[in-house]
Amino acid sequence: MNNTTPQTAPPHGKGEPQANSMKALSSALGLAMKAAIALVILLLAVSLTRCFVVVKKHEVGRVYRFGRLRRELGPGQFAFVLPPPIDEFKAYSTMREKTIEIAAFLYAEPKQPNQPVSPTLRTGIDGYALTGDMNIVHCSATLSYRVVDPVRFHEMHQDPEGALRSVLRSSVVQAAGGMSAERSLFNAAELADRATARLKRTATFLDLGVSITRLVLRPRAPRQVKKSFDAQIVARNRADRAVREATAYRQTILNAAESKRDSILAIARVEKNVRVQTAEARLQTFSKLAEQYQINGDAMRRELRADSIRRVLERAEEVFLVDGREGRELRLQIGRFPKTKTETREDAEK
Repeated sequence: MNNTTPQTAPPHGKGEPQANSMKALSSALGLAMKAAIALVILLLAVSLTRCFVVVKKHEVGRVYRFGRLRRELGPGQFAFVLPPPIDEFKAYSTMREKTIEIAAFLYAEPKQPNQPVSPTLRTGIDGYALTGDMNIVHCSATLSYRVVDPVRFHEMHQDPEGALRSVLRSSVVQAAGGMSAERSLFNAAELADRATARLKRTATFLDLGVSITRLVLRPRAPRQVKKSFDAQIVARNRADRAVREATAYRQTILNAAESKRDSILAIARVEKNVRVQTAEARLQTFSKLAEQYQINGDAMRRELRADSIRRVLERAEEVFLVDGREGRELRLQIGRFPKTKTETREDAEK
């Protein structure tokens, strides 16, 4: 009898699932690694793209490395900037006009439409400016400016617009303090000119790096005297309109008088020329007759007498000829002479 123990064989198919799972895990790890590498490459490409900067037109750029200036760029130039915190890129516009408005000198508007107006100004709520004659005016301001030195404007001041607002408020206060309330209210252009001059001087002294384009001030009277102020405006407008109408009427009368004067002078000049020419022609005729009279006076007298008789006879309706010799008598029956063509034309003209 054989006492040998038979060997136990491993179950069929147990090692194959383990091998398949290991292969699937290895394949998944490979795909994950490839995806991670692709993502890193994509992020690196995006970072590199963002690190490439170009300065636009009407801009200036500055590149800082660890807080220190490394390079300055002009319009159209480009540079490769490392990501923060290594490098930092700043671009500033040089041409775009900017505008700021202040309402520090205006009274606070009521929250409700029918809310009564306070008889006094409220400290910390209502703003105002003090004039040179110890009165108050309210005012709003709009300032337009350009940044000509963006580096100095943005980097040399912690709050550049705040500094400019402070300078603007100070300039308006000083300008109003040098004028009366009436001039401040009715001559807003003069008030703006004074404030602009002071603002430019202060901005140059502080080296803000800006160029003031224009300043518009809109002064207002206190609400407590608004009715009186409106009445004064109406009266001033009426007076200005009356002055304009009077000036226009005066100019019309002057134009008519000048036109009439020019017409009279023109007629007088024409009449003067005619009379001068006639006198000169008569003078020439008289001179010629005088010369002839000096040569033969008797003949000239007979000719002049005959010419005078002819002219008299041409216009006379009845003519009587009388012989002056003594002892003779001459009788003639003479009718009226027919009118000549010249006389007929003259009668028609009359």
